[in-house]
Amino acid sequence: MERPIIINGTTSSPDNVTPQAMVDFLVQTYPRLERIGIRYTIKVSVPFCLFPPGFIDQLRAAGRLLSGCHLLKGNGIVVDPRGRLIPCNHFCDNPLGEVRTEYPTPEHFQAFRSRPDIKAFYQTMGACPDARCVDCPEWRECGAGCRVHWFHMDSRQLLPSTGIERR
Repeated sequence: MERPIIINGTTSSPDNVTPQAMVDFLVQTYPRLERIGIRYTIKVSVPFCLFPPGFIDQLRAAGRLLSGCHLLKGNGIVVDPRGRLIPCNHFCDNPLGEVRTEYPTPEHFQAFRSRPDIKAFYQTMGACPDARCVDCPEWRECGAGCRVHWFHMDSRQLLPSTGIERR
């Protein structure tokens, strides 16, 4: 699923595809994918509540659903081709440091991850971006989708206007 990137201090989405357009395309394409009979999974990077009722459960039951983000959980790292540690591959112009020089050992990296500003960054990224997500039973798996969408778009494009229905 298309996601914006952060570059030169701003979000950019070259194709400017909305989350709802991605959902609509996936819902229309899914039956055809199933008929083809190939092995595949779908990485969902938008809030589950944008999908029709039951669709996420259908993907889950078929073993087709991948979701979540290491950034939201604070449990992964991404190193770009230049050896820079970046929060995720969509923060391509926002390095947190260079692995070889600033974190040459596991102890250096652990000290970095223990810094108050870095802990606060990951806590902020893992927090609910909208009050409507707080009590959602899908929160642990959905996480309200990719945070870069939330930097790039208004919440009206990321959550249903009629309130969040439990899927």
